[in-house]
Amino acid sequence: GPQRHLSDEIKFIHPEDRDVFEAAFLDFHEGKEPDYLEMRVMRGDGTYIWCSFLFNKPDYIGNTPVSIIGRICDITQEKEEKEKLLIKSKQDLLTGVLNKGTMEREIRRALKGGGSTRQFTFWMMDIDHFKYVNDTFGHVFGDALLRETARRIQKKFKEGTIIGRAGGDEFIVFMECQGGLEALEGKLQEVHQALCRPFSY
Repeated sequence: GPQRHLSDEIKFIHPEDRDVFEAAFLDFHEGKEPDYLEMRVMRGDGTYIWCSFLFNKPDYIGNTPVSIIGRICDITQEKEEKEKLLIKSKQDLLTGVLNKGTMEREIRRALKGGGSTRQFTFWMMDIDHFKYVNDTFGHVFGDALLRETARRIQKKFKEGTIIGRAGGDEFIVFMECQGGLEALEGKLQEVHQALCRPFSY
């Protein structure tokens, strides 16, 4: 019957996409043309690829839909390229941390969802005498210093911490407070030491 057939097919669909597949399957059994779909489908080696599904209207015997013809295309590369573009659109092009607009949106989202009990810390850091560095050694050296500064800051925080570049040589770190003031001061000292290490280019 239909339920057995659905069970046979759904095991190849990524768990997060199965609701979409079930909805399309129900549309077919109700005689509707399923909408355009994008789902992850398991290959023979157990890995998943992104596929698009485009269906025609079901074929009937009497009033009962019995079959449907569709086209399935592998869109994995397209999905990966879109994901890369999305990431790039959120990043500062020079340093790879969040750009100003994305950083501000992420901070607002965190504050909005934080409730009244969660506490956050906001750090702003800049590079002393950065204009002198740029003027003396040139913008190529200055850009390399900014990239290295961003890399050192990122290494000192766990994934999910909001780290962004506000512009110029200004960097922002925004995160939830955990461990009290002593832990926070310890982290500040740790970051300061990392940024004070000699820089070579």
